[in-house]
Amino acid sequence: MNRKRVGILVFPQVEVLDFCGPFEVFSVTRLNESTRREATSPFEVLLVAETAEPVTATGGLRVIPDATIDTCCTGSMLLGQAGLLDGRHATTHWRSLSWMRESFPSVAVEEKLHVVEDGHVLTSAGISAGIDMALRVVARYHGEDVARNTARNMEYRYAPEDNSRRI
Repeated sequence: MNRKRVGILVFPQVEVLDFCGPFEVFSVTRLNESTRREATSPFEVLLVAETAEPVTATGGLRVIPDATIDTCCTGSMLLGQAGLLDGRHATTHWRSLSWMRESFPSVAVEEKLHVVEDGHVLTSAGISAGIDMALRVVARYHGEDVARNTARNMEYRYAPEDNSRRI
């Protein structure tokens, strides 16, 4: 199997679930439910630290090498600082929407959407939105059935047809 490599950037002061939720999605994805116990994930999940120091905090930026870039919660601000959101639609945690708008005036900030896809860049609101976003990446590469089976295995309610912010 040709596994897609997923890097999760781990950095200080980000919610644990922003990292753990998508990590779980990519780790438990299987292409064939009937061989779930014997099979491995089609994703190779790597943790990437900001420094060589031991990793003690969590993060929310994931980069998939064949050009899909996705980020959860305030990890979107890292993409903005890198110029990767210029001219795009994006979102972040609801408490940081005005910060994003002020910091990156060339970004069309979507405040009513849970997950925003703009070409190869996906951004999401906090925690549960990161899980939804990771499931969208699974669907993009392996189909909606695989994404739904992954969510079912996690006992997670995946509803890609409802992309409204859930607050």
